[in-house]
Formats: sequence, C-alpha cells, structure tokens
Amino acid sequence: MKNINRYILLAIAFVVLSCDGDKKGNDENSIDVATAMLNPTELKASDYFNNVRYVALETTDESVIGANPTVQLFEDKILVTTTTSKQCFLFDKTTGKFIRSIGHVGNDPEGYSGTECFIDEENERLFFNGWNNHYVSYSADGRFLERFKIPSLKNGDEDIYPNVLYHCAGDTLVGLYGAFSGEVSNSLIYFTIAGDLLGVKRYGNEEISYKDMSDIGAVHIHRETAAENVLGNYMFIVAKDMETKSVYVMPGNAPFWHLGTETFFKGFFNDTIYQVSGTSLAPALLFDLGSYAWPYEEQYRDLNNRIFISRVMEAEDKVYFRFVLNPYDQDRMQFYNGFYTKSSGETQIDLLDNRITDDLNNFIPLHINNVSSKGEFVSLVLAENIAAWFEDNPNKTASLPDNVKALMEVDAEDNPVIVLLN
Repeated sequence: MKNINRYILLAIAFVVLSCDGDKKGNDENSIDVATAMLNPTELKASDYFNNVRYVALETTDESVIGANPTVQLFEDKILVTTTTSKQCFLFDKTTGKFIRSIGHVGNDPEGYSGTECFIDEENERLFFNGWNNHYVSYSADGRFLERFKIPSLKNGDEDIYPNVLYHCAGDTLVGLYGAFSGEVSNSLIYFTIAGDLLGVKRYGNEEISYKDMSDIGAVHIHRETAAENVLGNYMFIVAKDMETKSVYVMPGNAPFWHLGTETFFKGFFNDTIYQVSGTSLAPALLFDLGSYAWPYEEQYRDLNNRIFISRVMEAEDKVYFRFVLNPYDQDRMQFYNGFYTKSSGETQIDLLDNRITDDLNNFIPLHINNVSSKGEFVSLVLAENIAAWFEDNPNKTASLPDNVKALMEVDAEDNPVIVLLN
C-alpha cells in the first residue's frame, strides 16, 4: 500500500504540474496530431532513419534477462534492467557482448531498493533509489560511487522529500514533489549531489480534485502484457464520487528527457513541451490536439475521444510520441504512436499495434522503446520472435543484409535482440 500511495502522489503531482498547458505556440512549433488522426499512415523506418542495426545480446549464465526489460543507451554500451530478475546488465553496443552487472538490490549501504534507474550519459553514471531517502550511484565500469541523501523541504516542522529524481547536468539533479506535500506541494527542487540547494520552483495555483488520500475511492492497474515493455503499466484513479478520475503512466515513462545538453519536460494533461533553463520552463513545442484536446478543467472527467500523451522521445529533427485515446475506458481505449519531423512540420501517426515497418532491412516490424540524448533510438525484439520469423519466412532470408542474416543463429531462449535506429 505504501508503494501505491507513492505512485498516486506522483501521479497527482504530474497532473497539477500541467496547469500551464493552455499556452499556444506558433504553427511551425506545433505537432499537428488532430489532422494526422484523420488519416493514420503506416510508419516506415526509411522515412525517419538512415540505418537500422540489430545487436544480439550475449546470453550467459550471468546475464539472463528477465521479463519486461528497460533499455537505455550510453555512448558505446547498452544498459538493460529488469524488475522481475532485479538485475542491471551492461552490454557492448557494437558486439552485444556481456560486459558486467552493476550493483545489487539490498539494504546494505551500497544496495539499491529497485532496478529502476536514471542515468548521466555524459559521465556514464547510474542513479538508483536506495533506502531511507538516500540514492546510490554507480559508474558504468561497475564501481560504487557514493550514497547521498536527498535534500528535503520544510512543511512546518516536517521534512518532505521529493517523489522522483532526474539528472539535469553535471552534478545537478531535479526532484519532483507530489501534490500532498503540504506547503511544498507541486514543486521542483534543484540540488547538487553534494546536497547544495540550487533553487525551488512551485507550479500551479489551481485547485485539484483530490484534497487528500481519503478522496480516492479506487485504484485500478492496467498491466502491460507485451514482453517488449513498450507501454509500461497504467494506473487509473477513481474518486469516491465516481465522476472524478485520473490516469498515470507508471515509472519508466519519464516526464523529463535530454536532447544534447538540454533538458526538456512535459507534464501530464499538458499539450506543451518545455525546455528547462535553470529553474524556469520555456515553451518549445506544442501538441495541437484539436477536438481531441483535454481541457485542464475537464481532465478528471471521462470525455469521449480525448487524447492523453503518454510518452515523448526527441532527436535533432524528429519527435516520437505515444498516446492513448479514451484512456479511462478500457473497452474503448486505443494506443497510437507517431512521428513529427521538425524540418518539414509533418506529423504521421498510426495504431501502436501496427508497429514501425523496417523497410530498410525488410525484417520484423518494431516498437520504439527509448532514445539517447544524442538522438539514437532503440528498440527491443524478443529472441523467440526472431527465431519464429526465420522459421516462417525461409524464402526471404537470402535478400536480407548480412547484419540481419547473422540473427539466424539466435535461439528462441536467448536474450533479446537490441535494434539501434539512426
């Protein structure tokens, strides 16, 4: 129950952080989802990428990847974590060879409480949630770096700690406070690993529907069954009045991301992507949802044909995004993904189940899982799906590129295959 409460507080924080979403951008800075919805289009890798490369991850007794893996990228390494096996693995990005595991789950001073982590790509550091309001960090070479306490803010005489952390730049981190943190509710706290407080930013003055935990009538978890862990899990929150609802994408879909050295942020029920500058937010891009837009004051109501943007990944000339149509109704909900090309202003969307066609290799259609700060996208394909494709398509193998032909050696029980898209 403690963990559920933590997620609920974080969910409500994201909702309240979105209250600045009524700002509009120029047309050239708009992602026109409304028009794209009139004509869903097959998403082809060749329209957005020059190269799609497959990397089979080495399978050893020490590197067996469990279900629902999360993938992140360093410059020359692939990081894979799983909550089921509670492991954190590092592989070579070129060869797929297993390098090492990093850290461990445990309540000792160097242990972390779970494998969910955020990374500092430039300095190759990993940050894990520890215990008792501490985080632990490791280097990509497996060394334990430090255990540090998260700074707190005061709510009267009580110390209040942020619900989630993210790396900004250098040794600067940002912490997000939930909506039920008293005087510091709905705030971002900027601080250094050494514990120096750099600034606090408070968001939103509007009243929200949930005054305290007693207002919540039920919490429903929509568990993602896809082994590629594309969507993560969704939490539906229903208040006691049954008319007030909310939705939250469970951890794994960060509201912050990097593009180069810049940090960006998008809150839930917010159409605007902001660039983070110090403790300020500057509008950068706008999702034009047209009639699908969800007015802030109506976000708790089950409105027909409204869009909830659940994930954004950005590169130099493109934005990949996912969204849910009718997220409060599991019978009517539909999942979509799309691309926005900055140079042309074109937006294309398609049903998520249709995936992205790998027409560069004429191979398995792909889901996008993540992107690096350098704009390198990553996908993951289960080994059993690779083996099944070759078994079902013996007449197509001769025309495959050598990099893909090599996957004929992949056994159905092997580790997943990573796909890098540039």
